[in-house]
Amino acid sequence: MVVIPFVAPYLRLSLMVMGAGVLSGVMTNQEINDYFVHGLGPLGGLPFWGQVLAYVVISDFLLYWTHRLFHGATMWRFHAVHHSAEEIDWTTAYRFHPVNMWLGASLVTVFMLFLGVSPTVLLFLVPFDSTTAAFVHANLNWTLGPLKYVVATPVFHRWHHTPLDQGGNTNFAPLLSVWDVLFGTFSMPEHKLPSHYGIDEPAYPQGFIGQLVHPFRTMVVQVPPRGTIVVQAPPRGEATSRPPAP
Repeated sequence: MVVIPFVAPYLRLSLMVMGAGVLSGVMTNQEINDYFVHGLGPLGGLPFWGQVLAYVVISDFLLYWTHRLFHGATMWRFHAVHHSAEEIDWTTAYRFHPVNMWLGASLVTVFMLFLGVSPTVLLFLVPFDSTTAAFVHANLNWTLGPLKYVVATPVFHRWHHTPLDQGGNTNFAPLLSVWDVLFGTFSMPEHKLPSHYGIDEPAYPQGFIGQLVHPFRTMVVQVPPRGTIVVQAPPRGEATSRPPAP
């Protein structure tokens, strides 16, 4: 799954080109050119750098909330692929289930196009998105001092990959940690570094095909959501201790 996110942005761009071919039946060549250069929508009137800034801020806000949704009981089965890594480095940034990518970054990209950000801006930001994703997953002990409250850092995001009781349900922002500060999900313990990563499923598959299929299998064979404490019933006929009735 490592190679998929490298090519995904360019696949999205190819789909845009194909979409332009479809639009060519209802749009003139000049209108198609305007779409690629300026965009069509509320943000289409902004200059190039205005669209760049709007994309970075708005898309990061949307990705913060989609990330939180993927930590819920329903979508966690797909996001668990990303968290199954027991060692975190820059390659972890490209460890995603395709469903996670389609309903996460790809869906946000489509929404930003509808808002009017031009395909030219999206193409321009592909290297930036890839670099920042690799940076926050890098095996570096960088916190950036007070900037940690504004920008995501490697230590900030590695806390997100720890078990639940250490910080696994915090630090959701992909780039701007200020969203976590604002919505109460920021966590960076002082003078301490994260050290344990992975998920609480000992039998979780490690291979490509196994991880690709596993989320769909759990839809049929229900697996308790992340963090659920499973209490097994005692054998039939065995007495259980109960608190005395009031």
